[in-house]
Amino acid sequence: LCMFMFQYSPGNTVNNATGFYIKFFGGENPAPLDEIEPAHVRRYLDWRKDTPGGANNEIGYLSAIFNYAREQGWTSKENPCRNVKKHNKKRREVYIEDYLYQAVYQAASQQMRDLMDIAYITGQRPVDIVGIHSSHIHEGILHISQQKTGAKLRFEISGQLKEIIDRIRPDNGYLFLNSHGKPLARAALSRKFLELRKTVMQQRPELAEELSAFQFRDLRAKAATDIYLAADTRSASDQLGHTSEQMTKIYIRRGKILKPLK
Repeated sequence: LCMFMFQYSPGNTVNNATGFYIKFFGGENPAPLDEIEPAHVRRYLDWRKDTPGGANNEIGYLSAIFNYAREQGWTSKENPCRNVKKHNKKRREVYIEDYLYQAVYQAASQQMRDLMDIAYITGQRPVDIVGIHSSHIHEGILHISQQKTGAKLRFEISGQLKEIIDRIRPDNGYLFLNSHGKPLARAALSRKFLELRKTVMQQRPELAEELSAFQFRDLRAKAATDIYLAADTRSASDQLGHTSEQMTKIYIRRGKILKPLK
């Protein structure tokens, strides 16, 4: 099942999840498909409780692949994910203040600074940032097709975005590479950011509590919030690639400053 997912599942997000499946269900004695029970799914969710949103998504992928296996006649067993209660997912309310952003930014490598800058100035998801390729650049325009929704966005390559692209010069490849010269993976970006955050927390213990809540993906919400504060919800929706302003409101973490009545 894990090898099937790795080969046929679309997108880096699902393929990253495959690593967790292999670690939990695999090992020296991989779990046969027909032996996976709802109790195992429950244990998997508990095992991944530190990232409840990711765990819920991974069980969703597992359920979809299990249904496909049933359709193909690989198993007649009922889907073990069915009726297993997932984690309650609270709406994220974290807003990264400028001083927290700068504290992390100042301690970051040049590559991480570039990643943070592009994430903030474009408002795109981490998976789409690491996926930027030279083939996405045409006549001064950066084209991004969002992996999650398929939304197609175009960004004028100017200002800070132009400075970053001109400096890196991805003539025929990905903008961001790992230490082995391979495309930087979404999971690797998360690990690098957590390592950086840990370092900054040690350097700035007075900010440790606030920094502990800082995740790279929060830069998308910071972008949405700052655009909303400077303009309006519609502008933030356009930047994030949302089809509705209601969806964008989830990412807006601060209200506009209001004046009291005179």
